Amino acid sequence: MQSFYPPVADSIWRESTRMVRHSIKHYSEKWFSYPYPTAINVNGPVGGMEYPMIVFCANGAAGKGSSA
Repeated sequence: MQSFYPPVADSIWRESTRMVRHSIKHYSEKWFSYPYPTAINVNGPVGGMEYPMIVFCANGAAGKGSSA
């Protein structure tokens, strides 16, 4: 698990790698094992698009309920 975020990102990003790990574990137990060798969460100017092994979360989306 990895997280990439700028130093000025919201403080919640300091926990993002732990959150990715928890999410992968939870959904792997609930439905099926995560099939990829890594998982990456990226803080940046875009949000909401997901690809195998990577998810983009827009900076400042925390607490808004949406990345839009």
